[in-house]
Amino acid sequence: MCINKVIEQLKGLLQFFETYRENGFENAFIYAKEIASEMDVEPKFREKITSCRKNQFDENIENEVIKSPQESFRIHYFLYIIDKTITTLQNRFEQFKIYEDIFGFLFSIKNLKLLGCVLLKEKCLNLEKYLKH
Repeated sequence: MCINKVIEQLKGLLQFFETYRENGFENAFIYAKEIASEMDVEPKFREKITSCRKNQFDENIENEVIKSPQESFRIHYFLYIIDKTITTLQNRFEQFKIYEDIFGFLFSIKNLKLLGCVLLKEKCLNLEKYLKH
């Protein structure tokens, strides 16, 4: 696959996951409920057992908010996985952009012909400098 197409596909995938992060949980939750009802399984999240412990003198318990099991799952699992995916894709995207900056002019004969002599020489010198290391 040409590096230009890879970058284009990664950009689209990143946009999809960023959109999915915002409203994907609700859609996935509705879909999971439908699957659970087809399987005759009660669609509910397990309640976390809260352990009682002594409070330390410097703890501020008033700021703690008790979340519903659904909200806890969304924050601790769903958003965590989506954020990891987005971060990984962004790293790949940046890596391919660097490769395109160095080698990109070689991948399309059309674009190679459109480059002027000065710009072509500049890109070739940049490639030479990169390949020396």
